[in-house]
Amino acid sequence: MAHLFSRDRREMASNCRSPSIDLPSPFGELGCNLTHSELRETAYEIFVGAYRSSAGKPLNFIPHSDRNERSPSSASSLSYSPSTLSSSSTSHSLHRSFTSTAASKVKKALGLSSSKKSPAKESSSPSKSKKPVTVGELMRVQMRFSEQTDSRIRKALLRIATGQLGKRIESIVLPLELLEQFKSSDFPDQQEYEAWQIRNLKVLEAGLLLHPHLSIDKSDMSAQQLQQIIHGALKKPIETGKNNESMQILRSSVMSLACRSFDGTVSDTCHWADGSPLNFWLYQMLLEACFDANEETSLIEEVDELIELIKKTWVILGMNQMLHNVCFL
Repeated sequence: MAHLFSRDRREMASNCRSPSIDLPSPFGELGCNLTHSELRETAYEIFVGAYRSSAGKPLNFIPHSDRNERSPSSASSLSYSPSTLSSSSTSHSLHRSFTSTAASKVKKALGLSSSKKSPAKESSSPSKSKKPVTVGELMRVQMRFSEQTDSRIRKALLRIATGQLGKRIESIVLPLELLEQFKSSDFPDQQEYEAWQIRNLKVLEAGLLLHPHLSIDKSDMSAQQLQQIIHGALKKPIETGKNNESMQILRSSVMSLACRSFDGTVSDTCHWADGSPLNFWLYQMLLEACFDANEETSLIEEVDELIELIKKTWVILGMNQMLHNVCFL
């Protein structure tokens, strides 16, 4: 099972090189300096983006300070707050109550045991007034992201959705859109913002230059331009914003590389995270959330519901049922 490699992958992903270990990753090396935590955060952003896109309802962001002033019954559409993500009108298939969990098909098929404690149940309050934990909230807890980080990601996705009405999640390059949306004021300090910006640029480098969906000619001008921008950002943070010249150059280079197709036409689907082995590493980050943090050989009780949502990322990561089985089994 793929999870048995998780400890070794975490060590390997910390520098993406070739440390001396007993069990090498079956997915191959990334050949870059993306850390495990950076891959995990990118995977979570992809998950939330796909999760939001598949909801089929408008996305309303409720600030932390306002969530107590708004009752559950007043939400007329899918609402996300930092600590409570369910509403009366949320999609039944996406937001299931964890008051009871049926026997897992996945666990039965694999002959695995269930975790004795459910993360969803542990994080639920005994108080009747507290809403039940949702699959999306469970994923946040399992992937160890704070409410503040989750809130920031969802707020940015709302801005992106507002500016790109009608566009599917696979028709955008998520790191590029996030770079355009966020400013240093959205982060606790300048250092954290710069680290976040560098991470997204490194993801673009990994997905478009190092492990592209289609091979790139070394003389490709867009590839050279993107490489120059990334190297320049290591010395000085790039200025972001739709009307900023550096951002326009970055967008032009990224979209030129992401929208290529086998027949030479411009593709409607953006390919930035579906090249191997980058897509496998990102998908592994998501699958690790299906396992109990305290009992590494045990799946959590809600594994079926979680995998149902994880599969929403297939369109971005270029996965299918066969590749999912390879990663999970």
